[in-house]
Amino acid sequence: MPCTINDFRLLLAEAGRLYEKHETGRPKPFNVFSVLRSTHDEVNLHSRFLHALLSYRNPHAATRDNLEDFLCAVGIDGLDEDHAIVERERDNVDILIRDPRAKQSVVIENKIWAADQPEQLLRYAEDQLKAGYKKAHLLYLTLDGHEPEEHSKGDLDVRCISYRDDIRPWLERCQKRAFDEPELRESIAQYRHLVGQLTGTNMSKAYLTELRDLCLKEENLVLVHDLTSAITEARILLLEKLWHEIEDRIKKTTDLPDSGEPTDITRGRIRRFVTFKRNYKWHGLYFPFSPGAKLGIEVDHHIFFGVNCWQASDPDEYNKIRHQLEGFAGGAKNNKWPWLCWKPTDLNPNLRHPNREHLELLANEQTRAEYVEELACGVGKIWEEIKNKGLVSLPEAGCPVNARQEVA
Repeated sequence: MPCTINDFRLLLAEAGRLYEKHETGRPKPFNVFSVLRSTHDEVNLHSRFLHALLSYRNPHAATRDNLEDFLCAVGIDGLDEDHAIVERERDNVDILIRDPRAKQSVVIENKIWAADQPEQLLRYAEDQLKAGYKKAHLLYLTLDGHEPEEHSKGDLDVRCISYRDDIRPWLERCQKRAFDEPELRESIAQYRHLVGQLTGTNMSKAYLTELRDLCLKEENLVLVHDLTSAITEARILLLEKLWHEIEDRIKKTTDLPDSGEPTDITRGRIRRFVTFKRNYKWHGLYFPFSPGAKLGIEVDHHIFFGVNCWQASDPDEYNKIRHQLEGFAGGAKNNKWPWLCWKPTDLNPNLRHPNREHLELLANEQTRAEYVEELACGVGKIWEEIKNKGLVSLPEAGCPVNARQEVA
């Protein structure tokens, strides 16, 4: 029997009732990790804590059960856990596990929101071979287990693992093993909760059980399938609306010059971003102020803004801008990426992996307007600094300025 609009209404109403029953009013427990660090801090929060658990030895038996469990869970054998060396930020690798005797290593590239750097995984594999490790296992750790960009891994065999499906169950087992160490057990419990927030998996078991049963009732699973497709389309339209609101607000509050080029926030670009198409690069808004530099607002997982200038393409312009803007908005960065003075917003929703809180922020007209205002205000401050430093030198007519350049 064909589904009707009323069927969808009844399903959504029942799902809403279950949410009210199980989730509304649930207290949010204190979490020391979110107090001390930004929840998406890959280096100083996530990699550091994972490294501590992987390095941990049972104080009674001196065994490394966490490390052994992890390697087994991700399908890696041949390493001697007792003699393995677990390091953090060695040769720019987030977490490196080495077994000098077996000549094997495990490279864990930890990505919460950051983008892949060109040939990043290729460089890591080559470095391990040069160091004498005949076998380098490459693990690409993300929130949902998606694959790295081709420009990062090339033809390498990379194992994709996720916080949602691999780290969370492993953390639960680590917590159980710490039954007689209350401080460690509680620390793992709080970190598990944080990971649940980031992956959108913090719902109660009772809520998930009743939702599952609701989906299996009569023809509801067919309705859920259709809703899943509709949600993707809704996210695309919502992000397109967001970008046009950002563009309109910036034009109303600043005197930034128009690039004269086609916009880089088309629905096609946004669709590739939302659906993880492999040919997706970047998208955003770009306002040139000199032949080699532009003020940009761009999305990776969250939106950030700053000055876009490639050091390899125009080193003189890059160095001049970097020197003039040193110390402003967090300071200029000196690396392969073109962004100087980049600054995420305080609200900072994850647009590629939105959780419930991020979707609530974006769907609500008032909170979305606050987000847009914060972005426009930040862009305006950097623009005023650029003008005050005398860095404005508009490109000649016809100079391509809007599309983001590739690494030279």
